[in-house]
Amino acid sequence: MESRRNTDAFTMVEIALCLGVIAIALVAIIGVLPTGVRVQKDNREDTVINQEGLLWLEAIRSGAQGLDYLTNYVDTITISNKTGLTNFYNQALGGTPPPPPNANALTNGQTIIGLLTYPKVTTLGNTFLTNLVVARVRAISGSAADKGPSQTTRDFAFGYRIISEVVSVSVYPPEYLDPNAPGITAQESASRTNRARLEPENVPDVDQRPGAGRSGGEKPGAAFYFYPGAMRPRRIPTFIARADRGAFTVVELLVAISVLSLIVLVLYGLFDQVQKALRSNVAQVDVLEGGRSAMLLMSGELEQMQAGNVPVSTNLYIALTAAPYQQVLVDTNRINVLQQLFFLSHFNKSWIGTGYRVLSLNTNGIATAFANQGVGTLCRYSFSVNDSDFPYLASSPNLPGPRSDLFWQVMNQALNPTPSNLTNYQPVVGGMVHFRVRAFDNNGLLITNNLITNMLSGVMMATNVFNKDVEYAYAFTNRALPSSLEVQMGILEPHVLERLKSMPPLAAGRYYSNQVGAVHLFQQRIPIRAAK
Repeated sequence: MESRRNTDAFTMVEIALCLGVIAIALVAIIGVLPTGVRVQKDNREDTVINQEGLLWLEAIRSGAQGLDYLTNYVDTITISNKTGLTNFYNQALGGTPPPPPNANALTNGQTIIGLLTYPKVTTLGNTFLTNLVVARVRAISGSAADKGPSQTTRDFAFGYRIISEVVSVSVYPPEYLDPNAPGITAQESASRTNRARLEPENVPDVDQRPGAGRSGGEKPGAAFYFYPGAMRPRRIPTFIARADRGAFTVVELLVAISVLSLIVLVLYGLFDQVQKALRSNVAQVDVLEGGRSAMLLMSGELEQMQAGNVPVSTNLYIALTAAPYQQVLVDTNRINVLQQLFFLSHFNKSWIGTGYRVLSLNTNGIATAFANQGVGTLCRYSFSVNDSDFPYLASSPNLPGPRSDLFWQVMNQALNPTPSNLTNYQPVVGGMVHFRVRAFDNNGLLITNNLITNMLSGVMMATNVFNKDVEYAYAFTNRALPSSLEVQMGILEPHVLERLKSMPPLAAGRYYSNQVGAVHLFQQRIPIRAAK
């Protein structure tokens, strides 16, 4: 019989308890990860809904007819009331095929906008019907990797619902809601107001316990939940045998080292994921806030655009500054475009010319050239003159004669390819890989050089074709202005941008073409209030 020793070693139960405590700590740390992911998800949802809410409201308000690209994002539209419901499907996106003769198909943008302007209250004989109009939409902005035509990529795109309400304008106090009340003019009776509510689609939460979801104003909970009493410590039975040996054996040491190595590896992988999540959150916040700020700045300025009403003056100018770049997507390629923009505005007794360009900056942060490698910094420059000097500004160097135009003061489009005033431009947001502005007429149709449709007086145009994609350059002169502008931005994530800057041009081009998932898109539709 083996002799007993006076000193004791750890028993297997004690080692198991230690491992259990470490496991509980790991579970607690892992429980933090879903919270970080949820914050990232909420931030993305807020950005997408805030951006696209304005886009949809403006499209509905103006009754836009030419937004056919909406068919790439709208899955279904449902109009329901107490008599039943009517579904409209997007057959091209894999929805349920509509009944013949395709009366309920979403085939163009005019149909989509028309359904979203369906009145909330209609009449059927002597009965009033309250209609609920709901559209299921995939995000227009967000990651560029979700915007391909493939159904697989669309499945990963953020989805939300639009609940549109078009109701009569209350021209009297609330107690007078009769649209046929005496004294109401025809214009007042025909006026309508539109409300659109955008809300994320309901996605099952990881934590299914009561009170853990986001619906109904409830607070989100942790992904792991321990019920009361589940972690109550228990007394170790006293009948457990104590170890007789006074030291660890080689086998025990090997087991302990193996367990510690496993714990270290698990912790390393865990903290690596936490670090990636935190960096991703920081990058996303930088990109989303930068895009929102730039879009807000540009929207406020473009909305106040005015025509100079002077012969041969340039009120709005849009043109390419570099050849488009392609990025690889599933089943297709995405084309990123870089344009420059100039417009006039009038405040008090001053005319202001403002220009936006995507430029390359030197190490001192000063703009030196156009961004010809597909990525640059969106920069802004403005120049103002008073009303009395506006008609007598200096003429263009290659167009002699009097020319009342701020365009040449801001854009400096001389004969040499690189304007000399680029150093005057101030940075707005970096990592710009896509900047496109398109002009629309009062019917919501894209302004083209087609004489049959909407070639307007005072508008000079040019076209460029890249892989069947037509890009238009505009110069609105005299009194001409578009009814609305559509601004698109694509911003590259900071860590990809820094790596791109360290590469030679050829390698950078190959690397950039495969980073479509790191591009975040923003899109806004801006009405021009002074357009006639």
